[in-house]
Amino acid sequence: MRVFRLGACVALVSLFSSWVFAADIVPIGSNWSYLNPQTTADSPSKGNFDSTWFTAGYDDSSWGGPSAGPFVRGTADSPGISAFTSTSRNYIRDAGTFLDLPESGERNTAYFRHEFTTAAAATDLAIDLLADDGARVYLDGKEILSVNCCINDNGTVNPGSPTTYTDLAVRAGSESEYARFPVLVGQGLTAGSHVLAVAVHQSSDRSNDMGFSLNLSDGYIYRPFVTEFSDGWRYFSGEEEPSDGTLDWTTVEFDAGRGWFDGQDGFGYEAGDGGVTPYVNTQLEGMQDIYSTVYLRKQFSVASVDEIGELSLTVDYDDSFIAYINGTEVVRAGIDGEVGSVAPFDVLGTSHESTNADGSPAPVFTISLADYPDLLNIGDNNVLAIQGANTTLDSSDFLVGRISLAGLAAQMTAPNGDFDGNGVLDAADIDALTAAVQAGNNPSEFDVNGDGAVDQADRTMWVEVIKNTYFGDSDLDGEFGTRDFVTVFTAGQYEDTTPGNSSWATGDWNGDGDFGTPDFVAAFSAGGYEKGARPGGPNAAAVPEPGSIVLLICGLITLSCFRRK
Repeated sequence: MRVFRLGACVALVSLFSSWVFAADIVPIGSNWSYLNPQTTADSPSKGNFDSTWFTAGYDDSSWGGPSAGPFVRGTADSPGISAFTSTSRNYIRDAGTFLDLPESGERNTAYFRHEFTTAAAATDLAIDLLADDGARVYLDGKEILSVNCCINDNGTVNPGSPTTYTDLAVRAGSESEYARFPVLVGQGLTAGSHVLAVAVHQSSDRSNDMGFSLNLSDGYIYRPFVTEFSDGWRYFSGEEEPSDGTLDWTTVEFDAGRGWFDGQDGFGYEAGDGGVTPYVNTQLEGMQDIYSTVYLRKQFSVASVDEIGELSLTVDYDDSFIAYINGTEVVRAGIDGEVGSVAPFDVLGTSHESTNADGSPAPVFTISLADYPDLLNIGDNNVLAIQGANTTLDSSDFLVGRISLAGLAAQMTAPNGDFDGNGVLDAADIDALTAAVQAGNNPSEFDVNGDGAVDQADRTMWVEVIKNTYFGDSDLDGEFGTRDFVTVFTAGQYEDTTPGNSSWATGDWNGDGDFGTPDFVAAFSAGGYEKGARPGGPNAAAVPEPGSIVLLICGLITLSCFRRK
């Protein structure tokens, strides 16, 4: 068994961490209107701005743009955001629009709006977001996401409350990667016109950079089993072992009766100024100086596992915990011991701070069902069990809260580059990739080389590395030879009068949609003609003289022209 430990897997699900097939509704690189005030005196937080700028009816005609994302405060020579800096090891893609950087001490919030229309209803929505430093995201006037946001002189600006121009992100944000968030879970998006609005807040008015990029997609599988702050938990104070030193307390069959109590997610206490109080719903008033652990159980239902390939477990904790599903250990964070070993009731964990109700996402642990194929039961006979541990008996605070468990889409079992999922790398796949390159909106599932852009480099990667063949191999049998020319000229599309009608199998090897002389250039430049299978083998043949190639092509062109008459 493999347990995902803290150092390896406390991460938000990012756009580039797995192959998730979803349809882009608002692609990265879409055009946004923007408001980028240069001084505090220019603050838009006047009148009713703070409560209306994100609504569908707001008039943004005086704003800048529309301009293409991603956005940065900086220049092409110095974009400031590592994900958009080509010389950085974190480089993903180029910035689309460079905004003026205000003077130090005047660097506050930037605002963005994007209008879009959907022809059909969309479900299973997800947002891939890079926002340096924090953000509030609204859809049709409703807040749907708050990340690392926000604080002001009066304290925390909780999610659901409008922010102002000078409100700050809680801490510096990530400028190196996108994070994926499911949104409108169980609701979806109706067909019609919509407005996305985003406020990007800085962690300091002296911040030397700002970055924003967003993708909204549907088809992202997210099936919640246990939701944050839910009721129905049972808990046991760790003054003794809950099941005589065994893990029976983690199993479905265990009777959590005598000695166990009802509680709501958010188990802990605050005796200092650590700030966990807003997340504490079940007060463990007798814990400090008396016992170091608490045991939790929550029953949940699973309707189907067919579309689920992994689980996402979210826990905000201070200081350590072990999580079990149906008696099997799946996560151990900050408690010593081998996988599956019992941690005693008086164990002490290592120190880890809660997010302290500051608007930051709680840590997320990803559990692959490939490692636990029989982990879940169909029906309501499933149990999530957690043992939480404090770092000292006299610790000023403790928390195990914001607990959620959800099923995510299965990882791709088809080879990288099999875009239709039929298990075969065929012409339909290279044609789909070509169409994605032509569209120019960088859908992540077609980014086979992982550089954040979908372009000719991905086509080269698909042909020469993934498929392991050559440009010109029209039938994708692994070799580029005479038969491929016969195939494409027989189709009769060479320099015909119908633009964009050619595919890989009919001669469009350079990806422009047509079969013509540039395709010969692409094919012969790759150097694979009559070389046999890449990189060679028993069927490899000597490279023919250039004259014979020319004669062959001339003959086939003549044949093609004759057939069109």
